Amino acid sequence: MDKFGMRGMMAMWFSFFTTGFVVLLTDDQVGPLRDFTAVSQLVCCTNLAAMGHSVANNVSLQKSTFYTFNFDTFATLLAFAYFGGGNLLNSTPLGVWNYIQFVFTVMNAAWGAAALYVVNSDYAGFQQYLDASAPAAIENVTEL
Repeated sequence: MDKFGMRGMMAMWFSFFTTGFVVLLTDDQVGPLRDFTAVSQLVCCTNLAAMGHSVANNVSLQKSTFYTFNFDTFATLLAFAYFGGGNLLNSTPLGVWNYIQFVFTVMNAAWGAAALYVVNSDYAGFQQYLDASAPAAIENVTEL
């Protein structure tokens, strides 16, 4: 997140959302495959909401998404299991998109779980990190 910055993170999450949205619009399948994709895209929106909160309130992106990132990741994994796991991965547009989502979600799960353990073991260090990465105050500019 520190390397991507706000614009990079917004581009990444909007690209995920936009791709899922377009795939849902163009693929007319029904059933668990479509339902999973819709659910996974819906929970993905929590990260976009956190980014909006971060921008609108001048709050650290790391702090805002720390709450939503794991919700998105683990809700998607739970939905993957609920809707049938391997049945959601195939050569149709929805199935291919689900492959991509699943790989990224597993990577996010590893990072998210590690982050929770690290923060739990060094809460003071995490707070120092957040303080050091706090965004600069947004300047109010008025034209005369």
